[in-house]
Amino acid sequence: MYRKDWSSLEVQQAFLDDLSTKLGFNPGDLSAFYSLTSKALLDHGGRGLLSRYNQSIFEMLRFVYPHFQWDPLRFDRAPRNYWSSPANQRAFMDALGQKLGFKERDFERWYTVTTKILIENGGNSILKRHGQSVAALLAAVYPEVKWDPRRFAKTPKIFLDTVANQRAALLDIGREMGIEEGDWEAWYQVTSQRLIEHGGGALLLRYEQSLYGLLSSLIPEFKWDRLKFSKAPQNYWNSFDNRKGFLDEMGRSLGISKDNMERWYEVTHKDVHDLGGGALLAQFHGSLPNMITSIYSNIKWDPIKFHKTPGKWKAMENQRAFLEALACKLGWKEGDMEAFYQLTAKILVAEGGESLLRQYGDSVFALVSAVYPNHEWNPWRFPLRVGQTSEDSLPLLFSHVEDSLKVKSPQDWYRISMQDLDELGVGRVLRALDGGLLGALKKRYPKETWDENALTPVKKRSRKVNSTAL
Repeated sequence: MYRKDWSSLEVQQAFLDDLSTKLGFNPGDLSAFYSLTSKALLDHGGRGLLSRYNQSIFEMLRFVYPHFQWDPLRFDRAPRNYWSSPANQRAFMDALGQKLGFKERDFERWYTVTTKILIENGGNSILKRHGQSVAALLAAVYPEVKWDPRRFAKTPKIFLDTVANQRAALLDIGREMGIEEGDWEAWYQVTSQRLIEHGGGALLLRYEQSLYGLLSSLIPEFKWDRLKFSKAPQNYWNSFDNRKGFLDEMGRSLGISKDNMERWYEVTHKDVHDLGGGALLAQFHGSLPNMITSIYSNIKWDPIKFHKTPGKWKAMENQRAFLEALACKLGWKEGDMEAFYQLTAKILVAEGGESLLRQYGDSVFALVSAVYPNHEWNPWRFPLRVGQTSEDSLPLLFSHVEDSLKVKSPQDWYRISMQDLDELGVGRVLRALDGGLLGALKKRYPKETWDENALTPVKKRSRKVNSTAL
């Protein structure tokens, strides 16, 4: 096989000029090369050229087109060892500060920057070099500044080595949440999740994820009541005495006397959650009958009366309570809506939600989107059922793909690979459709004439599967 002589600059430039034409770059627009990937080079015979520059597209282009001012940060990946230079790290942070609207030398604004902001702006690699710590990164890049570790969105772990610093950090977090020092009762309304969102995750870890343990240790001058917390201390519900004590107190709150235990048949999931018993209910897999009959085992209960409650699933509060209890049992974090994409009809049926699912036409998506209407759900991300059709979700699916992959016209679909679609989580849905991607595109653009052989996903699949295209 003939091999190019890559030692010649003319050969290298001719190859790249020809490649830019094949990739549809505008003639003379060198900035288009920022979108060039190693894969594109390899697919078009540029393996030897890329190897010549140690797999660095930046170094290659800087040598072949030296008259152009290349910005290494605009490439998908920074050049090898680029971040090892303190000067490059500082240049990046200076540029990020300008992008975020920070005035020069306005270091106060950096306390508001989170790891998420850095990652979204291309700083993942530089962050890794500093142990994923914004505080450590800024201390290294701007050593002339005296940084206060307590003021960062996430307090550095080393700062929490002393109880005094732990208390100081806790009080700072409290002020951020509107809790003044001395207003200890207000802490009963704080959940573990809320504390984590305000940078208290490292504190919680030091006290085994127990708010009670954390507060009673750092604020010992106040007499804390375990049962007043939104979340009971770890392992608290393992004790039968604690379980019965809660149910006794709950009965008194709901006006249920020992002479009228029949009233327990009317109790709802919402009642339990409102009174702080969600975690206890999760111990019984979200089953109210199991919880009540287990704790009050001396009473002869009629199980039918629990399940035959008129209109049980008509109340949205009962539906929500059931899903929240189920999420807790499955180990999902409170408020983690993304976890519901893992929910299947099989799980719902196994946990006693068959009649609820039937109420929504056996559609997990319809159920979850009705119970949590304020979240923007993508129907194609839910597990597919046998024979399930995704036709009704196609407009939303296509809008998602076109926005994500910058599809401006039907012709742009010829540059999209199945790997692109899989990474967006829509590949399996398109494969399951009658006619596959090509059939879906014909419905999306009914006036367009498609060249099946030119569609990248179709060609890729045809090489692997000889029977049918997508």
